[in-house]
Parts: sequence; structure tokens; C-alpha cells
Amino acid sequence: MPTMPVPLAEFAERKLGCAGTISAADRLSPGLLHLQVSCPQPRRKRWAPGQEIEFRVGTRAFRHYNVLAYDEPAGVLGVLIHLHGDGPGSTWAGGREVGEQVVVLGPGGSLGQRPAERRLLLGDATTLGTFAGMIAAGPPGFVGAVEVAAADVAAAEKLVPGLAVVPAQAEPGAALRGWLTASLADLGPVPADVAYLLGHAQTIQELRTILRSSSTLDRRAIVTKPYWSTGKAGL
Repeated sequence: MPTMPVPLAEFAERKLGCAGTISAADRLSPGLLHLQVSCPQPRRKRWAPGQEIEFRVGTRAFRHYNVLAYDEPAGVLGVLIHLHGDGPGSTWAGGREVGEQVVVLGPGGSLGQRPAERRLLLGDATTLGTFAGMIAAGPPGFVGAVEVAAADVAAAEKLVPGLAVVPAQAEPGAALRGWLTASLADLGPVPADVAYLLGHAQTIQELRTILRSSSTLDRRAIVTKPYWSTGKAGL
């Protein structure tokens, strides 16, 4: 729900939200912010990596993010936020301070990791929190790549060990397409049982086409989920 009338936004926070307090706001790099929010475990559904949550980032605007981790004994939720431009989500997140009260909506649906010995992960900076949470939760067996701004490469490499981190080019998805095409040329069929294609909607379509035409992965083994789309504000 990217936007809604103010009365509905206030109702959603009251009925679906969980009150929390920002306990840490660490700028990992120019485009990556790690927020930690002290909040209780929801009664209806437990926090888990890859789940969706929402923050109200304006009077009428909400933005989706993914759970990076939840420290149950401490009651602290971790969220990794990609900052870019002056959009409502980036402006809101960049202005958060320790001790500030926030409302967390969720958790919502998750990717539902499928049984597999080897997983292929492909995405961009918006997917780092999801992929980092998946890798940390295990079981091991991940290969893939993420494309991020050059200034964020070093921080991203620490978040997603085992994945290639490639500097983004002017066109979204160009670096990922290049990595996947080169990998298929060098290795042949993708060494994975399941592929997760997340992030930019148009790039997901292009990567899916490459995988379907160049690998042995069944179409049902390719999981897709767009987080943003060119020309569209929020998803």
C-alpha cells in the first residue's frame, strides 16, 4: 500500500502496527542504512528473514522493506534500507534518530524458501536485506550476484558473503545481465536448484528470459518478486 487517504493510514497503523523504538541507525555506506528497532514479537506471526514490513514514511505514504534479522531475546528487529534520491522512503529513513518512536506494520508475506541444495540469488541494492537474511538463516548453498552503486560495494560484500557484488552501470540491470551471461558461458547450466530474482521489475523479466533459454531450471523453480519498477513510485 504505497499511498492511502490519511484516515485509512492512521487506522492501518493502529490496527496492524507494532509500536517500536529506534535503537540504532548505522549508515553502512552512502546508500545503505541499517535500522534496528526495539519491538515485541508479533503474536499472530513471528518475524523471519525475507518477510515484508512497512513503515509510514509520509502523511499518506507507506514503503515496504524486508526483515534482515530479529534478535528474539533482545526484541530487536533489523532492517536494511537502500537510500537513493529524495523519494519519500529515503527521506524518511535518512532522518531517523535513535530513541525515536516508530510503528512497524507486518509482518507480511515471505518468499517461502524452497527446499534446495543450491540457490541462485540475483538482485540489486533493494534486495540486500532479503538476501543477507536468507544467507544468515541458512542452510548454506548460495550462489549469485547483486548490483549496487560503486560506493556501496564494500559494505554490500560484508552483508552477502558468497555472492558476487558488481558495480551498477547507468542502465538498471545491465551489470546483473552481464554477470549472468558470463557465468552461463563459463559454467554452462546454472549450478542451482532454485533461482530467486528480486528487485527491479524490468530486470527480473530480462534475467528470467536468460535463465529459461540458457539453463536447465524449470520455470517453477524460478521465484520472482519485484520491489520497484521504472516509472512507478513504490510497490
